[in-house]
Amino acid sequence: MKPIFTRYLYCKKDVELSLLGCILKKDIEKAIFWAYELYFSGFEKELFKLLSLLYKKYYAPINTKKL
Repeated sequence: MKPIFTRYLYCKKDVELSLLGCILKKDIEKAIFWAYELYFSGFEKELFKLLSLLYKKYYAPINTKKL
């Protein structure tokens, strides 16, 4: 399988893992950097899919308050 690179030539999978790690560690500035890297590299749908999955897996179960 060929590696996929972002606009600044980071490996896409590494960027996704870095983004998830930064969000879970609550490192906002780095998380924003990695999210921008995916978004501006043309991976908008993948970014929102990843963020949605992260929310459903880690944050939705602890946010059970009904609106």
